[in-house]
Amino acid sequence: GNADEAERRLKLAVSERQQLFKEKRKTGRLSALSRSQLRLGDFYMVAKKDPTLAWSQYQSALSGYKKLLQHNQDSVSTREGLANVEYRIGGLLLHAKAVGVGLEDVPGGDDPNTHFEISCQLRKQLAAIDPEDMQAKIEWAVALARCGRAVEAEELANELATKGKGNPRLLFQ
Repeated sequence: GNADEAERRLKLAVSERQQLFKEKRKTGRLSALSRSQLRLGDFYMVAKKDPTLAWSQYQSALSGYKKLLQHNQDSVSTREGLANVEYRIGGLLLHAKAVGVGLEDVPGGDDPNTHFEISCQLRKQLAAIDPEDMQAKIEWAVALARCGRAVEAEELANELATKGKGNPRLLFQ
C-alpha cells in the first residue's frame, strides 16, 4: 500500500475524533480517540520508523486511557487499552535507545522494563477476570516473556497449548 495515503487517513481519523471529543466530551469518544492515537503511533513506528512521531501519539493515547481509567476503574476495554499502550511504550523506548533517540516526558521514566511490567500487571488482572479467556492469557504470556519471566511464560504457554488441543485458532497464536 501507499504509506502516505495510510498516514493521511490515520491523521484524518484522529482529527475527526478530536473534534467529536471537543463537542461532546463523552468517555466513548475519548476511548475512540485514544484507540486512533494508538494506531497512528503504531503506523509511525512500523511504517515511518519514527519514534518521535510515535511517542507524540502514544503519549496522547496514554493520557486518554489514564483519564478513562479514573472515570471507570472497572472498564475492561480501558484496562486493555492502557495495557496495550504501556506495552507499546516499552517497545518504543527499546527502539528509541537502539537508534539513539531520546524521548521527553515519559511518565514512569524511560526504562522500557517499567512499562512492560505495568502492561504485564494489567494483563494479569485482565486474564483473571475470565479464566476461559484465552486471548487475555496469550497477551499475558507475551508480556511475561517480554519482562524476562520465562518460567512463568512457559507455564502459561503450556496451559494454553493443553487447552488449545483441537482449537487451531488458539494454537496459531
